[in-house]
Amino acid sequence: MIGIVVTVFSILAGFLVAVITLLGDPRGEGWKALQLGKRELEARLLRHRLLFYLYLSTLGLALATLLVPAEYASVKIWFERFFVGFTVFVFLASFSLPTALSRLQMEKYQAELDDKLPGYLRKKVNERE
Repeated sequence: MIGIVVTVFSILAGFLVAVITLLGDPRGEGWKALQLGKRELEARLLRHRLLFYLYLSTLGLALATLLVPAEYASVKIWFERFFVGFTVFVFLASFSLPTALSRLQMEKYQAELDDKLPGYLRKKVNERE
């Protein structure tokens, strides 16, 4: 079981590093959009970094559980219990990641669409709002 968890969380950690890298890419945005979105981006990056550290902590707990000698059976049991509980918590915390990434991509898409919208259509959209 520990091997499966280590594999899954290692993959998730690698994926999260890629996501953090992509989130910080300011390509195609003007200075005004960058300035307005800076605080929100910082909050998102903080949440993703925390999730990344939780993944690494899970891997550290797995390693600690494996390193406890068999002579310390009661200590090993507590490490295993903490490891399982922490793994479940981090796994459940990961469920918000796809929604957050989808929302981010749609916001970028909408901003790009708004930026490239011809002037006469932009006026009509603003009138409806």
